[in-house]
Amino acid sequence: MDATNRIVKRYRFLFKLPKSQILILYLLIESIFFGIISNIIAFGFNYFIYGIFSGIFILFSSGILSSLLIYCFKEKESLLNFKRILGLIFFSNMILGLILILSAIFSTLFNMKYYYLIFSIGCGTIIAFIFTILYILLNKSMKSLFLFSFFHPFFCFISFLFHLNFLGKILIIEISKLFIYFISTIFISFLIALWYIKSIDKVGIKNNIGGTINLFKAFAHVWYKNENNKLEEILDKISEEKNINIPIMKFFDKEKIIGAIIVPEFHFGPFRKMGSSIFPSLISEIFEKKFNAIPLIFHSPSTHEEDLVKLIDNERILKNIENAILKINGEKINEATPLIKERIGNINVYCQLFDNYPFILITRSPIPTEDIPTKIRIKIKEILANKGFKISFIIDSHNCINKDFKELNNEDEENIYKAISNALEKSLKLPKYRIEAGFSQEKIEKYSELEGFGKNGIVALAMKIGKQKIAYISIDGNNIIKGLREKIIEELIKRGFNEVEVTTTDTHVVTGLTHGEGYFPIGAAIPFEEIINLIIKVTNDAFSKIKPLEIEVKEISIEKIKVLGNSINKLSKTLDESINIAKRNLFITILIMIFFIFIIIFFF
Repeated sequence: MDATNRIVKRYRFLFKLPKSQILILYLLIESIFFGIISNIIAFGFNYFIYGIFSGIFILFSSGILSSLLIYCFKEKESLLNFKRILGLIFFSNMILGLILILSAIFSTLFNMKYYYLIFSIGCGTIIAFIFTILYILLNKSMKSLFLFSFFHPFFCFISFLFHLNFLGKILIIEISKLFIYFISTIFISFLIALWYIKSIDKVGIKNNIGGTINLFKAFAHVWYKNENNKLEEILDKISEEKNINIPIMKFFDKEKIIGAIIVPEFHFGPFRKMGSSIFPSLISEIFEKKFNAIPLIFHSPSTHEEDLVKLIDNERILKNIENAILKINGEKINEATPLIKERIGNINVYCQLFDNYPFILITRSPIPTEDIPTKIRIKIKEILANKGFKISFIIDSHNCINKDFKELNNEDEENIYKAISNALEKSLKLPKYRIEAGFSQEKIEKYSELEGFGKNGIVALAMKIGKQKIAYISIDGNNIIKGLREKIIEELIKRGFNEVEVTTTDTHVVTGLTHGEGYFPIGAAIPFEEIINLIIKVTNDAFSKIKPLEIEVKEISIEKIKVLGNSINKLSKTLDESINIAKRNLFITILIMIFFIFIIIFFF
């Protein structure tokens, strides 16, 4: 699993909470449950009804009041909306409820004083949990954060004392002692929370990323609010610069552009609308608005190390592509060879020559496969350059995945090079025929990124080279569920096509939206039959538009583009280290709390 997918999995708990109304209902049920259980244990079954009211009074009412106060005084643009505040109170009450039951058990086993003593101290300790969460989600001063964290434990403590007084279970003289214990615990818990936060923060500072908490906040802004600025600033400091190449094949009909094949040699990630995730959609937008043409966008062999970092670099690259499309001054080509396939081991290579320009697609389907590494693209380019091919189109079809995917091994890598060499050698011996082609695009309005479809939808290029009918399909998504590609190819061959390849753009705009893997590959959330029918429709439409076309090939290069490089591994390492330290120090924190409670209970 690559670093970006590990990060997405780490942050998957950020995705969703139930609606506020549901959370309030859960909070009420939870409060009543803990109230009933603790009262029955401490005072007997006769206090069942009192348990209901005590749960509502101590936990539920205090929770709602605290939530409203925090919501009213927080900054408007914070990550903390009312639903998340309720979620925080819900988990806080879960801890307080367990402490309430523990105090009831101690009172039954030893002495009634432990009932109110343990819970009073427990109210003080919960501030550590609330403060830590608020510190992460709010941009407030320490004083404000302390005050916000103080609301809920204080209201629970006061409500608890009123409840005990109403039942006649506590002497007035004891109340002053409990206040001292409560306030003392509050301040000790606050100091422990500060230590806990700083211990986690040090990992990010050590790895030159800045504080880990700031990194978490930056990711949270992406997940909760689709705001990239904070994370972009962090990535910009640790990213690398490189030159980006983009081979382009333009299709013309009497000087009017009909469509284009574009193979950007970088990766469309890392997730959501960060970096270059939205790049395929941006290209499609420009082609639709400015050229009334259709782009067929392919995924080059690349990994997350080649994700763009800055949204502004997307604009720079797009401007260069636009200028390249506008300038029609290259050599016109109107012939190509038929498409041939070469299989060695698990590797399938498709090869076609447009005049002297190799067009190569690589797949390992039906074996589930993630990204073909960048180093393979670089070596293929070197091999082709040594054979005299200055510009080439190298495509990772990215068209088969499930949970048990396997990384490419050394044998696969060698087989790619052999298959390409063999296919190229055979293609050079084939006759060339007049290029007849047609483009079609279907934007899938019915579905969105949540189901795995990017805004480009499905694009088809149908070609007739001599007697051979070819279909290239590009789906704007992140990979295809195992088996779907083969079914699509089977259906299109039944309809008269000789050769078909189905690819995805590997757009990561669909990633980071769901639980589990963080995204749906094409076919995971939509029935196969529906996707197949859509592709048949688009491909037939493309074939109906077939006519003789000319093409022009060029490769553009853009200098000094910021890419993630090794920083994505650094982020993943920081996150893993921080989580391990957080787990370890949480255990230490709990031990300190237990020791502190033990000292107060048995020696004061």
